[in-house]
Amino acid sequence: MAASKKSPPIDPVVSLEQRFIYRLSEYLANRRNTDPEFSLPGLRGWMLSQTWPDPAASQTLECLAVLCWSAMCRMDADADREDEIRHELGMQFDYLEGRSNNRPASLERVLSPESRADTYANLRQASAPGSSRREALGLPRFNASEKRS
Repeated sequence: MAASKKSPPIDPVVSLEQRFIYRLSEYLANRRNTDPEFSLPGLRGWMLSQTWPDPAASQTLECLAVLCWSAMCRMDADADREDEIRHELGMQFDYLEGRSNNRPASLERVLSPESRADTYANLRQASAPGSSRREALGLPRFNASEKRS
């Protein structure tokens, strides 16, 4: 009998980054008519159901999360502008992914060190177990995978 090959361990940060890029891409493609999971509420709910690592774990993940969370906060304040904000988020995402050479002016403001740190901290707080923000959006205060202490 041949010994089975052991798969290398999956890096949870890389896995989260890949899942996030997929979900963000689907949202930007505006496939909400196909699957509500990729609508704004679906993406927001998914983001609030994640455990976000320290910013130093992945600069790419941090930047994508900041761009997306910042856009969501803007959409919450002005829901009528969702299409415009989604378009801007798409341009920012395309630039960060290297699909566009046009650097959106809004990128400087959103990804400035202070703004980036504040926005990421806000997302981590909103998605923390027991967060009232999760409950206000109709999500459970705790995920099934989160243990109450």
